[in-house]
Amino acid sequence: MTISTETGPIYVTGAMNYLPSLGAGFADSNPDAGPSMFFQGVGVPDVRIPFPGVAPGGQTGIIPAHRLDDIINTVKATPAANGAATIAAAAHTVSGTAMTLVTTAAYGITPNIPIMPYSGSLNGSTAVVAAIVLDYGFAYCTTTTGGSATTITVLDSTQFPIGMPLCIAGAGNSAGTAALLTWVTGQPSATTVTINDAALHAGSTALGTGNIWTPREAQGSIYPTASAPYLAGGAGLFLDPRQGITRGVSVTCNNASGTGGNVVVSGWDIYGQPMNETIVIAPGTALVTYGLKAFKAIKSATPNFTDATYTYSVGTSDNFGFATRVGAWEYTAQCTWAGASITASTGFAKWVAPASGDVRGTFQMSGIGPLGSGVGSTQSNGSVSTITISGRVLSLSQFLSTFDSLQASPVNPQWQYGAVQT
Repeated sequence: MTISTETGPIYVTGAMNYLPSLGAGFADSNPDAGPSMFFQGVGVPDVRIPFPGVAPGGQTGIIPAHRLDDIINTVKATPAANGAATIAAAAHTVSGTAMTLVTTAAYGITPNIPIMPYSGSLNGSTAVVAAIVLDYGFAYCTTTTGGSATTITVLDSTQFPIGMPLCIAGAGNSAGTAALLTWVTGQPSATTVTINDAALHAGSTALGTGNIWTPREAQGSIYPTASAPYLAGGAGLFLDPRQGITRGVSVTCNNASGTGGNVVVSGWDIYGQPMNETIVIAPGTALVTYGLKAFKAIKSATPNFTDATYTYSVGTSDNFGFATRVGAWEYTAQCTWAGASITASTGFAKWVAPASGDVRGTFQMSGIGPLGSGVGSTQSNGSVSTITISGRVLSLSQFLSTFDSLQASPVNPQWQYGAVQT
């Protein structure tokens, strides 16, 4: 096809010509307004070189330019406090038998959340229930039962636009062991939200966004089928930094005389790609071993050794993952931890092949992790009191290099997201 050119200027007004405060607004408002998206980014031409005129399709490299670097913020949230036994409590091991994972919800550890495994197409697979999702959701709420029970209490109802799909942990059955998939139907007050379906369990619980944002007024009531850490904007579906935390896993033995061996941790990354990591625990050398990969959800942790004398637990570290491939410290941007900008590369690890570590790269915020001292001594300490989240905030942003961005395509996504997880 030919290349479309405009002398400009071009203004994208979206829905700015619809002003409810002035009455009904203008008839030509755009119901599909949202952020524009440009394959491989946006460039600024070299003004010294005359534009060649209308260029036919198929010509490559005829307009000198500079690509505007994309700063992508993929994490801005409060990580839960790390813990040696947050995923699996200390217990003896039996070779080939998966360890018993935690089933009680706590801040940062949310059991039984449906996720959509990555398939190469949007919602193209069947949802599976993850045993544990790490640092799940973007907020907490309180649910009630009895009557319709369709009102939940939140800190700020403005964060819940009408039509937002929700996946509310533990509210889907009376035992509190299944998630409720529903959507927002109203904002009756500053701290309450109404949802389409009644909660079946009462209490304080985490909630995240669902995977289907179809307009209800156009398509009818279409339920989300899983959780998904995204926000809709027009036709775009954008990764939500509030839900972007992924982190490393640890294995701990309680005694230096333990048998030790391999523990295979299986789960999924932020995009639902299945991933595995073999963590080697050698008690005579170290009582705790930290994994290199950043998980979002955990399926199982299976030892390949038997130890009926000493115990082993599985927990979380302060090693956090990026959501796009980062090839060097210099391609990180505006990363902050506990209220301070990160100015040194200590604790940073670039992307590597999946057999060697994390395919996108990680940043370790304290000494609780595989990369020495990390950024410093300040550990994660996130917690929740009913619905109020407190603790140190992590923000991770990164650049896509010009080369990586220009090489990324549907057949070569590794330039943007790293190699396929294994």
